[in-house]
Amino acid sequence: MQASGEGRLRLKLELPLADLSKTKVAGDYELAGNQLTLASVLPPLEDARARIAFTESSFAVREARGKIFGGEVAVSGGTRARGNIEFVARGEAQPNSLAPLLEHPLLAQLKGATPYVANVSLRNGLQRVVVESSLRGVESALPAPLTKASTDALPVRVEYLPLEDGARDRIFVSLARVALAEIRRRREGGAMAIRRAGVSLTPTSQSVRLPERNGLLVYGSLPALDMDRWRAVMPSGGETLPGTYELKLGRVDMYGKRFNNIALRAASDSSGWSAVIDADEIAGHVTYKSEAAGQVVARLLQFTVPPTLANAASTRRRRSPTCRRSTSRPSASTCAATPSAGSSSSRTARARLAD
Repeated sequence: MQASGEGRLRLKLELPLADLSKTKVAGDYELAGNQLTLASVLPPLEDARARIAFTESSFAVREARGKIFGGEVAVSGGTRARGNIEFVARGEAQPNSLAPLLEHPLLAQLKGATPYVANVSLRNGLQRVVVESSLRGVESALPAPLTKASTDALPVRVEYLPLEDGARDRIFVSLARVALAEIRRRREGGAMAIRRAGVSLTPTSQSVRLPERNGLLVYGSLPALDMDRWRAVMPSGGETLPGTYELKLGRVDMYGKRFNNIALRAASDSSGWSAVIDADEIAGHVTYKSEAAGQVVARLLQFTVPPTLANAASTRRRRSPTCRRSTSRPSASTCAATPSAGSSSSRTARARLAD
């Protein structure tokens, strides 16, 4: 714990001259509008007002109040048995003020403020931060399953474990019955970079699988997924991790079309992606290579073009691929995909249909 700024100190010393090892210290320090840092992984409390009582072997924070994450907070805590340290913070936070802990463009889709409880502990030299909130008061404009009204509750629990003096860390996230995630990061230069991450959708256990190598693993099931809306809010560009996806989805809306009862196994990296798909409308293997203008190759057991969704106004300008039967190879057809308005180049897709 660190404090900066002016304050008032009261100090009592007992110094036995015959045996200084039995020296006693007692006192307290009052902060008035200063900065108070409880843990290195958290930003400081601004405009902190507190009374810190201490002895030669312990301390306690009493009546501490300040501002952090865009809201007011009250803090209490201090030393516990065997030299452990614990703090409890109760306050209100605004999602768009969480950048010091979690900087991501999707935070811009959240509005409002929500109450939370945070526990900060130091045991056997290991720091641990646990934050819990109902998220009531926060409105989410993100697509399902993360959309919510400000009056709805969507309980979240975040556990943060810094390791190796901050050289790496582990983050666990639990979001109601919607998702579980574990993220492992390592410091690269002045920032923390994600090395491995696992996300379980509609989890059936409290553990999360992680990829064997550096990358992202997403698995589980959802009743519905609107890819058109997710593509609209996800940031474009930037470095991405290699990804593996094992999903079962009730329905997927994509490019203005609806696909039903989907089982998907896919992998992606900087060169493109590949997927094995089994759905009511499509079944087979599809690959995409991003080199040059980009190329899609599909080997399909079946393919039925779904009708255009009535509410897909943003994607209706994109024409569906048109297929023509090849005269040179009766068992194959070639599909030419017309780019959407504003695209600088066309992308050609060749589909080989299995007998």
